Amino acid sequence: MSRKNAVKIKVNDSESSGYFFKASSKDDSFVISSKHGLCSRQSDCEEFLDNVQNCCRLCTQDLNIDNISFEIEGNKKLKPISYFSLENKDIVITKVDGVSNYPLRIGKIEKEKYYTYGYKSKCDKPGRILLNEPDLLDGICYFNICSDATPELIEKSEEYYGVSGSLVFDSPEKDVLTAHAVITTNETNNDLGSEILHDIDFKEINNFFRL
Repeated sequence: MSRKNAVKIKVNDSESSGYFFKASSKDDSFVISSKHGLCSRQSDCEEFLDNVQNCCRLCTQDLNIDNISFEIEGNKKLKPISYFSLENKDIVITKVDGVSNYPLRIGKIEKEKYYTYGYKSKCDKPGRILLNEPDLLDGICYFNICSDATPELIEKSEEYYGVSGSLVFDSPEKDVLTAHAVITTNETNNDLGSEILHDIDFKEINNFFRL
């Protein structure tokens, strides 16, 4: 389920990832992703280009959904309808016109082993990345990449372009997947940074989408 529901996102010349899921209370479907992954100003935003800390978490820039392309495995397009940008988190939830059959459960980060599926830049299929040793700090979770961080003999700083927005899971055997975080940054050494999900006020999101 997690591989088939991984989303490739394109905005102008930028690429990132997301996850396609069903609302638990209605038949509406959504894509969860990073905020900066949907932003059309990546190439000229000075704060983003200078890696200013928390710039995307605090950003209130309106997003132009007409410039956003969502695509899942099989080259199926998902049309964005509306979006909710989370305050103080680099996360966006976008309502789309496609139909997903798979809801999500949100969990706390309490285990040691996790995984994610994401689209690396210029790749047309999602790949699995194994993660472990989570380290929580100020709402950010740093995961160690326990897969080979340079499988194509490419520097890690370049190898993980496009993975931002990927959803972090545990226990892939379960019928309903448990999501824990959204990958947002490629950190130093062997880490990927992510926004945790269990502290989000989902009532506010439900009210916005009238779920």
